[in-house]
Amino acid sequence: MNKFLATLLSTYIQKIKAKSFIITTLLLVLFVFAGMNFDKILNLFDSEDEKTVITIEATEEDKKVVTDVITSFDDTILIEPDAKNVLQIDSEELPIKATLTSDGELSNDNRQAIEFALDELNKIYVTNAIDISEEDLALLDSRVDLTVKSSDSDGEGEVEEGGFFESENLLNLVIIYAVIMLMFFIIIGYASQIATEIAQEKSSRVIEMIVSSISPTQHVLAKVSAIILVSFTQILIVIGLGLIAFKTSSLQETLSEFELVSNEHTVPIIVYSVVFLVLGLLLYLIFAALLGSFISRMEDLQQGLMPLTFISIGGFYIGLFNIMNSDGTLLKISSYVPFFTPYTMPVRLLNLDTPMSVIYIGIAILAISIILLLFLTTTVYKRNVLMNDSNMLKSIKKLKNM
Repeated sequence: MNKFLATLLSTYIQKIKAKSFIITTLLLVLFVFAGMNFDKILNLFDSEDEKTVITIEATEEDKKVVTDVITSFDDTILIEPDAKNVLQIDSEELPIKATLTSDGELSNDNRQAIEFALDELNKIYVTNAIDISEEDLALLDSRVDLTVKSSDSDGEGEVEEGGFFESENLLNLVIIYAVIMLMFFIIIGYASQIATEIAQEKSSRVIEMIVSSISPTQHVLAKVSAIILVSFTQILIVIGLGLIAFKTSSLQETLSEFELVSNEHTVPIIVYSVVFLVLGLLLYLIFAALLGSFISRMEDLQQGLMPLTFISIGGFYIGLFNIMNSDGTLLKISSYVPFFTPYTMPVRLLNLDTPMSVIYIGIAILAISIILLLFLTTTVYKRNVLMNDSNMLKSIKKLKNM
């Protein structure tokens, strides 16, 4: 056990002190802070010189309506008298007419704000002309609430379902999307690290000295455990600093503006997504260690990791492309395939009809797969650790004959 802990701590400290780990962590933290304070960063480049000043020539009533709408829609437009940009409004005939004389080219945002204000003014005149009440006008602007009814499996009743964004909260969709992206990059990055670590030891013949002082099983378990701890360390650092960035930013207000609000399913989705992220990382890292044990030359590293890469890409795309179809057949089938489960089972959480028993089955599948794959990896590594065949296929054939 002492040798196991010594190897684990040595590998862990070596990895977290590496320049690649430090630089990657700093870049991730910088990216998180920049993303959560994006509005403040943009404001640093704003100046008074970039403001668009407009003079409105119209009746006082029309001027007030247009001014209120423009200033609420675009804060880069200032309404002042005697400006070079002049907006003339003629409301004697319907639809109203307007002419904008500008000394330069306006931005698309400025044009949209002015057009939106003129549309609102025109709507007021049309409403008054046809004598429509405010209640009727509100009905014209209201959205249709679509309710989908489908017969149940027994045909004895009907089940009402809300619209897509009612049953599947938009914030939950964003969370699942972020989890899938994060999972893919973490798995590819750290799986490559552990395979490289094992392949380097074999190619440099250092492993012959290592196994003379520690058993191959303890050695490979220590390496896998160390890489797992390194990945968890980086994730916790990014999450911890990300929470600080979230608390100190105005992102919560921005999310509310885009209707990205949580519901009663948000917390369970985050918890189970983290569980699948951890289990998926364990599964793929152990698989990477298995593949690394067959590699004797560093030139064969990328080729040796191709099975892991292709499987991970497959799960990534299945999960990503089925976010908007969380009840799809392909998603359901792939969620029970161990190497696809980490990517696809979190997506099924978006479907409120998915029973919790399915989620627990997915967790059980991953747990059993991790145990079996770990047993296979330690067995193969113990037998294959001193093999130095130049061809990876030869190593596999020799192992089959042992």
